[in-house]
Amino acid sequence: MIRIAVADDDSLHREVVATMLERQGHWVEVAANWRECLDLVDSGTIDLVVTDVFMPGGDGLSLLAAIRDRQPRLPVIAMTGGLGGLSHRRFDAMRALGAQAVLAKPFTRQELAETTTQVLAEARPGR
Repeated sequence: MIRIAVADDDSLHREVVATMLERQGHWVEVAANWRECLDLVDSGTIDLVVTDVFMPGGDGLSLLAAIRDRQPRLPVIAMTGGLGGLSHRRFDAMRALGAQAVLAKPFTRQELAETTTQVLAEARPGR
């Protein structure tokens, strides 16, 4: 079973994403901020992180950098309230820091499922 950490300061969105992933058969842990997410990453039991880009107390870019320091090969999907307000430089920065994919909120269950499947497949070649 794939273990996924979902980090988002919006409790409703966090729980909706967690439920979508659980319905795909994944084991999900939730985090309300980047510190809680890093605690999950540090546990060594997480196979994928799905994180909001903008959170109080430390944004998704800081989280991506911290994850790369701790577990360079851990796949990450970044979520944002919309790419329309996100500059290309910030998108490029998220990719440079190791986000394998970016989802614009709101996204569908199918978009999340397809992105998760693709990112996990790329992270585990030959599986």
